[in-house]
Amino acid sequence: MTLPNTGNGFSIAYSPDGVLLATTGRPVKLWHAKTREEILKLDYMSKIMNERMQLATREIDKLQVQARNVAMMMMNGADNVAFSPDGNILAVSHGDGPINLWDIETQTIIKSFTGHKWTVKSIAFAPDGKTLASGSVDGSILIWEVP
Repeated sequence: MTLPNTGNGFSIAYSPDGVLLATTGRPVKLWHAKTREEILKLDYMSKIMNERMQLATREIDKLQVQARNVAMMMMNGADNVAFSPDGNILAVSHGDGPINLWDIETQTIIKSFTGHKWTVKSIAFAPDGKTLASGSVDGSILIWEVP
């Protein structure tokens, strides 16, 4: 089976029930695993950009830094995806940026985690879905509490 135009995906994940397949890139996409139909695009980039721009103050130096960060994120797609054990949440890591937890049904970010100094290379939910582990090229492994 071949999926059409996944958006430069580097990571893929099946939902626990095997119905959905998530692919990384710009944007993150959810596919019906059997029919190969694209079901949903998670527009993480515009949400991240909106959040970062809202955090920027009117001070020009801070605004320039925020704009530079947004430009860097636009060049890179999401790096990793992982479904929660119940299949309701999709964790998405994005380079040096945050790890976002998406509510798949509402298509909203319910929590963002930051703390790694360098690129996040791996994310995984615990079997009970209450924690998420992330590993970075900076050598750190962080454990996050999932809401």
